[in-house]
Amino acid sequence: VFKFVFLWALTVGLLIQIIILPYLLPSLHAGDGLMKGGDWIKFHEYSLLMADQIEQFGWSEWELKPYTWFPVGFASAIYYITGINSPWILLPFNAFLFSISAVFLFDISYSISKSKIFSIISIFPFVFFPSGALIYSQLHKDVFSVCGIMIIIACWIRLATDQKITLSILFKGSV
Repeated sequence: VFKFVFLWALTVGLLIQIIILPYLLPSLHAGDGLMKGGDWIKFHEYSLLMADQIEQFGWSEWELKPYTWFPVGFASAIYYITGINSPWILLPFNAFLFSISAVFLFDISYSISKSKIFSIISIFPFVFFPSGALIYSQLHKDVFSVCGIMIIIACWIRLATDQKITLSILFKGSV
């Protein structure tokens, strides 16, 4: 599940940012592979500013959550470290987090249904609907939130359904 979803999200994210928005849907393209109308545009603009501040004045200018926006701090660090100031550089990380989310959604579904086929089918809307593509193809905070939520729900279900709760299970659930 992880490998398939990772390759899917990375490929579709690249297609959206590099081909679909700029060439097939230019009326929706805000530039740099970003779609018009989302908070990802401001995240990108502020990330560029912060990366420039890091370049000029050093890492002391960097913040993890400038303006209370973690994606800006994260993206600015990646932009500065790689020297690439385009959101496509973040797609592997977004695909990674989205894939982890899909794995935990599969785990949630499996813990309820005990059917691998049903569990695979149950993640289809999450993975293949266009709303999912917004999560991993844009500079977004949702990829972090969705991943965290899936992990928390999966751990709580596992804690609630395990017959024997050990310190190891409690530790894994807490982490």
